[in-house]
Amino acid sequence: MGTLVLLLIFLPFILSLAIFFSKDNYEKPISIGGAIFLAILSISAWQNFGEPIFLHLPLDIFIIVADFVLLGYFLIQGYKKDSLPVSLLALLQIVMFIYFLFIAPSVDVGDIYVDSLSTIMYLLINIVGGLIVIYAVGYIEDESSDKKKQKYFLSLLMAFLGVMNFLVSVNNIEWFFFLFEVTTLASYLLIRFRGDSISIENSLRALWMNQIGGVAILVFLIGASYEYGTIHFTELLKLDFATLGLLPVAFLAIAALIKGAMIPFDKWLLGAMVAPTPVSAILHSATMVKIAPFLIIKLSVIISGTYLGFAISFIGGVVFVLAAAYALSKSYFKEILAYSTISLLGLMIMLGAIGTNLALSAALMLIVFHGISKALLFMEAGILEKLFGAKTIDKYGELIQKAPINAMLIALGFISVTLPPFGAFLAKWLALESISFGLKDSIFSSLFLVFTIVGSVIFMLLYFRVLGAILSKRGEDVGFRVERYKNTYKFSTYALGAILLFSSINIAPLSEHLFSQTASALLGEEKILLSSGLSFVLPFTNISFWYILLSFALMLSPLLLYFFHINEIDRTKEYQGGERMELNFNSYFFDIEGAIGKRTTQAMILCFIAVMVAGGLS
Repeated sequence: MGTLVLLLIFLPFILSLAIFFSKDNYEKPISIGGAIFLAILSISAWQNFGEPIFLHLPLDIFIIVADFVLLGYFLIQGYKKDSLPVSLLALLQIVMFIYFLFIAPSVDVGDIYVDSLSTIMYLLINIVGGLIVIYAVGYIEDESSDKKKQKYFLSLLMAFLGVMNFLVSVNNIEWFFFLFEVTTLASYLLIRFRGDSISIENSLRALWMNQIGGVAILVFLIGASYEYGTIHFTELLKLDFATLGLLPVAFLAIAALIKGAMIPFDKWLLGAMVAPTPVSAILHSATMVKIAPFLIIKLSVIISGTYLGFAISFIGGVVFVLAAAYALSKSYFKEILAYSTISLLGLMIMLGAIGTNLALSAALMLIVFHGISKALLFMEAGILEKLFGAKTIDKYGELIQKAPINAMLIALGFISVTLPPFGAFLAKWLALESISFGLKDSIFSSLFLVFTIVGSVIFMLLYFRVLGAILSKRGEDVGFRVERYKNTYKFSTYALGAILLFSSINIAPLSEHLFSQTASALLGEEKILLSSGLSFVLPFTNISFWYILLSFALMLSPLLLYFFHINEIDRTKEYQGGERMELNFNSYFFDIEGAIGKRTTQAMILCFIAVMVAGGLS
């Protein structure tokens, strides 16, 4: 198992160098072969996992030196790009890091710790992330950049997988800080890839916003050195927090929420949309933003049932509803996907902070299935831009006839985050069950229940809005034109679609052996989600496989009707009464985000931090 972990951590960096320095056209087989091999390694690591393992790697000096080099680079970039926030935050981190090194506690604990949570993240990072790399091989060929820059792009994506594998494996939070800031560097480099003024502006925003998260981790490291005497996750979880303050932990959670682009820090993630589509896919789905729920789940044993846990859950719940409403008001497809991502991240974070067995199982389920679905949807958004130049959903009308394969895949992607029997729907249902169980114990549970219900309803409206656009069809028997596009696009999107279909049929055993088992291991409890064959055995009900199969058929069969012609009947957008008319959906939605100015955003940031600090002090 140790060998598999080391391969997952270091092999992507070797592959990244091989891609960058390869001869022309060799970067393609290296990228594709490397991505497939990493996916196989991640599956093998999950299958061979038994007990959590510690690894000792002699990398302390390297991490310290690399930290200073990285922060120095941020400082220089702030100076060169005339960005005062970037420069000041980099300088502040350098000073804080130097101070921390003088007071850092010495504990003889393995700096690498791999548990079942790590293995779930390996699957997500390397299977979904690997498919994004394969997709990028074809996508980057159409970019107006030279061969060297295309290799640079692919090598960055591959290295990013290695950074994420390393990050979800670390036990030493000083190392976690370094890798956190490396992901910030990767975001900065990927977002500014096209080199135009808009890309650079958005990359700098991502840089300074994520550096606030870096400062928050350093506050934790300094506070933990004094308060707890340890900076290792495993030792932290052993402490008795009945007698210790949670303020340092609050700052670690703040870093997670910033990386997860919780409102009002959402602007950095939205800015990623100016980059090539694979960047949006890899930041929004499989890797970067999943740091947030991953870290909250890791800390769930400490924060569950505390005022800090309530503060985190409250922020997550508000973001779940608010970001979903933002998504409903947008017309750019990628912007809809971005805000819906932020919304579901809020739900994952809320559940992670609630911290019960059922809530953690639901959060883990959302992490995985959201990653698969959103990667598919972002890839499809990029394909439609390349094929038709379509970026807004009002341009997706009659897509079912112009590009039936892509229309079906988009429909599958949205169904999989909204309706049964897919994992994301099941996770929301389990979220409602887990919160309902706590109604008798906490008044806060009723608030979280409202957040979950309202957010889920808005998601349903969003689902019908998008599908109403892409599945509209004229009554004339004009037939369907099957679109032609690159094999790398087909392989990546078909594979993700197949994973969604396979996992929905096997949702019961996956829930038991992947999600519930991990949640139970984190809490030291018995598994709460069980299966009998392909049927569910839950503490409050049983669900036969035939019900799962029936709901699967009911969700997908209506889509097939679009391939059959019915004379003189139009499949038009909803609520049109069969009349032929063009609708501008934007006129029916308030521009909520546009009403929020710069000063309001600054006030929201201060309130955000104040709520978290108050939770840590309580």
